[in-house]
Parts: sequence; structure tokens; C-alpha cells
Amino acid sequence: MTEEITNSETFKEEERPDTYHDPVRLDRISSWANILSWIILVVVVLFTLFNLYGLIQQGALAAGAAIIPSILSISFILLIGAFFFVVLQSIAEGLYLFRDIEDNLRPKNEK
Repeated sequence: MTEEITNSETFKEEERPDTYHDPVRLDRISSWANILSWIILVVVVLFTLFNLYGLIQQGALAAGAAIIPSILSISFILLIGAFFFVVLQSIAEGLYLFRDIEDNLRPKNEK
């Protein structure tokens, strides 16, 4: 793992600017957050589709009053999944944004 970190860096150890953060680690965290957000979104959408299909197959749509709790629970799952998607996408993009801001504020001789 240490070899992977030191060999695949965009900065070599002697060329790396003096910062309080590790740019490669921040890129990795941002990538993980982005990938995880899409995985969560796909799983939630698939789960919702399977629940709706099961609801239709059971004939609950024709039952009347039994449909409201089922649709509310499916909507709640979609809402939670969308919330996690937005939060993780914000984390991923926010880390990239803060890295760009830090690079633009650094004096030219330190880059």
C-alpha cells in the first residue's frame, strides 16, 4: 500500500509543496465519495422499482387504503437515497473545489 502511494503520486516526494493535506489522499476520498454516491443511487432506484413491481403484483393498487402506507414507505426510501446522493456528490465536488482554491491562492514560487 505504501509503495502504491509513493509510486503513483502526481507529485514526487521532493517536489511536493509544503501543505497540511495530502493531495493524493484528498483525490482518493473525493473519488470514493463520487463512486459511492452513484452506487447508492442505483441501489435505491432498483430497490424502489422492485418494491413497486411487488406492490403491483400483489394487487395493492386496487385495495385502496392499503396503498398509502406502501407508497409513503417507498417515497421515504427514495428521499433518503437522494439525500445521501446529494451529500456525497457535494463532498466529492467540494474537495475538488477546495483543492483548486488552494492552488490558486498559493504563491507562484511555491507551486
